[in-house]
Amino acid sequence: MKNTAIVLFGIPCSGKGTVGKALFAEFPHIFYHLSSGDLVREAQKARGDLADQIGDYLSRGVLIPDEIMVPMYRGGIASRIASGKFKADSQHLLVDGMCRTPAQAEDLSDFLEFREVWHFTNVPNCEVLRRSSIRAEEEGRTDDTKKAMLKRIKEYWNITYPTLDFFASKNISIRCINAYESKSIVISKMKKYAKVKYRITSEW
Repeated sequence: MKNTAIVLFGIPCSGKGTVGKALFAEFPHIFYHLSSGDLVREAQKARGDLADQIGDYLSRGVLIPDEIMVPMYRGGIASRIASGKFKADSQHLLVDGMCRTPAQAEDLSDFLEFREVWHFTNVPNCEVLRRSSIRAEEEGRTDDTKKAMLKRIKEYWNITYPTLDFFASKNISIRCINAYESKSIVISKMKKYAKVKYRITSEW
């Protein structure tokens, strides 16, 4: 049986992780947030050849290959199910930082049932750079240099954005979110939407 999932999709620094964490914190019985970025940083802390490879890709601002990311993400799901952190029978997985290529989305669809895509849109490149500089300072993100971010922005439009066509071809609902609005407004709107869409009552 496939795990049900919601894809958080958008340009870097569009607020995917922020919303994912907020919904998981507010409705832990309904959602489980799993960020590929968190898994990557875990791998880097473990050190070794894989950590070195990942560090090289990040420093150059290029996408980590699917042959690394897909097994890593699948393993992250499996380990969290085994530990009881992710209850696959009752929680919807909030997929953050994956489905960055059509092929990657196809691979993930082998073990994930995509319920819908939340497309964080309307964030211009200049705003991405502004947000990334703040994030780099606040979180110590070494991969958020201006040079690396410019490459990631270009890869998003050339490689990741066309993945929306894959979802459309599979008749997966795509919900557009105005991610240019303030963080508090976006989170508030998504909480209201989630309550209605997933029939969340005050009992949760």
